[in-house]
Amino acid sequence: MNLNRELLPFLRDDQIITDSTDLERMSRSTLPEQTRPNLIVFPESTEEVQKIVRISNQHKIPLWYVSTGKNWGYGCKAAPYQGGITLILERMKKIIEVNEDLGYVVVEPGVTYSQLNSYLEKKTESVMDRFCRFYRERKCSRKCS
Repeated sequence: MNLNRELLPFLRDDQIITDSTDLERMSRSTLPEQTRPNLIVFPESTEEVQKIVRISNQHKIPLWYVSTGKNWGYGCKAAPYQGGITLILERMKKIIEVNEDLGYVVVEPGVTYSQLNSYLEKKTESVMDRFCRFYRERKCSRKCS
């Protein structure tokens, strides 16, 4: 089965890697045994991820996903098995929600700490400022300057 042909209707050419040299380069890891996927894809939206998951499930093709970077220390970019599809989610960079009251954010997997920090510095009051104000208002002994 040519899975690449099935993915092409909704992914651009720059979102799919099929060349064996590129697949090998993108799948390098620190593991002693190297594996290589059949396909690497770079989805840019939740909808694209959903379509890829449906197709892979329909054809019983394993998926391995990576957010950003090499993923060393937490596993690696290469799947522990030969073949399948590797989803690299680094192009999914939306900051979906910032809830200052409850102190959480919802981000897509490609958002880096640096990007989130820059966004928060521009758009919101700093978390530490809120934390210190909260404790000053309650006359807490914590020293905040």
